[in-house]
Amino acid sequence: MNANSTANAAPTDLNTTSALQVSENQSVGTVVGQLTATDPDANATLTFTLVDGSNDNELFTIETNGTLRSASVFDFEANSSYTIRVKVRDQYNLSIKENFSVQITNIIEDLDGDGTEDHFDTDDDNDGFSDAVELVAGTDPRNPASLPNRPPSTLDLNGSSILESLPVGSLVGKLSATDPDANSTFTFSLVDGNGSDHNQNFSIDTNGTLRTTTVLDYESNVTAYHVRVRVTDEFNAALEGSFTISLLDALPPFVRTLDTAGSNGQKITLLGETGTSSRLPLLSYGFQVGQSLLLSNSTIWNGTALTDSNFSTEIPLAGLQPETKYFFRAFASNTEGTTYGTVQ
Repeated sequence: MNANSTANAAPTDLNTTSALQVSENQSVGTVVGQLTATDPDANATLTFTLVDGSNDNELFTIETNGTLRSASVFDFEANSSYTIRVKVRDQYNLSIKENFSVQITNIIEDLDGDGTEDHFDTDDDNDGFSDAVELVAGTDPRNPASLPNRPPSTLDLNGSSILESLPVGSLVGKLSATDPDANSTFTFSLVDGNGSDHNQNFSIDTNGTLRTTTVLDYESNVTAYHVRVRVTDEFNAALEGSFTISLLDALPPFVRTLDTAGSNGQKITLLGETGTSSRLPLLSYGFQVGQSLLLSNSTIWNGTALTDSNFSTEIPLAGLQPETKYFFRAFASNTEGTTYGTVQ
């Protein structure tokens, strides 16, 4: 060693230019602070590093010139303080190490402006669903337009009875549903389960109309039919309900031959009357006309409706034999049979 040379000295005074701190929610790479050191040797080259595996060093990076940056996005409410261990060495690899505290500063976050900071607010977006519920549902707890889907809340059928003997495809009623979510769309279907004993006798149109798939017969001793329905919204949330449909006994039509018959010299008008007690639509109505009281070999004349309950037939006199007595009676038919009025 030269008598005029001196031994290399290690760096000293490893410190910071100011407190190490960074605001929460800042992006990765944000400057946290500046590390400094001194060296008793003139023209020393100092290099700053983080000590591997120490404290919270993995959350930060440091440049060789001592600039400390974030390597993570910090949340004040999760942790407000971290500890790092820094080493500075000179060009001859002499070094010193120190621990430093990094403070995370709070930013007041109140997404919905309700005066409760988000960290303490159970419903950040104030949409009526707690953050916990939205996280489970997979919706965004910080977006008021992102709502958990809820299933339909009601399922109703506006018809509870139907007449026997009606043709296949006859209307039973219309299904409807409500949903707590606005603008929901519904799909209705028949499903197996409790109360689905007679699903095979019915079908549902795409608009929710319940119809028959068979001709129902009251005399078959089934007077109540049970169906089970599911309503599903556009997100496949569903509600099921069972409904009972009463089968009403239908009767042959009531009919009466009115005892007034008018003539204008060219034709005779016969009058009949029907009632609504049968509950079924009429298939035909009119008069039997013949020369025998028993109306054997009679002629059928179809009627023309005058009102909801009265009908008539006009018979040209030219078609009748002169000086001959004729007998007539009204009749009406539905799917349950044909009935006759009294003979006039």
